[in-house]
Parts: sequence; structure tokens; C-alpha cells
Amino acid sequence: MFNYLDEELDPKFSAVKRTKTVRGIPDILINNQLVLELKVDPIKTERDRLIGQCCEYSRSFVAWAIVIDLDEDSVEKLLGLLEAKSLNYIEVIPTIATRRMRKTTRMTKRTKRIRVVIR
Repeated sequence: MFNYLDEELDPKFSAVKRTKTVRGIPDILINNQLVLELKVDPIKTERDRLIGQCCEYSRSFVAWAIVIDLDEDSVEKLLGLLEAKSLNYIEVIPTIATRRMRKTTRMTKRTKRIRVVIR
């Protein structure tokens, strides 16, 4: 996903991966404003950790939780938990990995669910 964003983002935006911040080490940081925290088919404990990470990052950045290959029921449960805890400011973006993405961890143009817009 990082490679895709690095190639496709407008040059005025910068994307860095796994860089240290005052709030931890996010998977991807865009323009020092937007954190993308990624989990692939996360089990419950990983989803709980994802919420904690996004809560911490959201103290300094906009935080998006990218859940890859998570079934629709689990996505709904995750959204419900965020709503119940008044954490609905954390954007959850479900997506499905293509075979190419699984092999190369690169997002293809066919998978266009994630759109990065920074104003």
C-alpha cells in the first residue's frame, strides 16, 4: 500500500512508512497529518490494539484504520464499538486485498476503496 500511495499521491504530499512520532510508529504517515494504521484480517485482539493505536495517534493526527480482508460482520462490530465508545472520529476503511497485493503488498488500481484527500 505504501508503494501505491508513494507512486500515486500528488507530489506536494509526502508519505513515509514506519516513522517514529511523538505518538508511536504508525504504518504510514501522510504529510505529517494523516496516519494510516493497517491490519490484515485482524483477530479480535489485533482489532482492540488497532483501536488503541488510532486513539493515541488521533491526539496529534487524523487517524484512519485500514482493515484488509475483514469480513463485513466484523467491520460492523468494529464500527459499533467505536460508536459506543464515542470514537467515531476514527475512520474505518475496509478493503479487500487482491492476489497481487498479497504477494507484493502493493495496492493495485483495481482496489480503489482507499482514497486519500488532504485539504
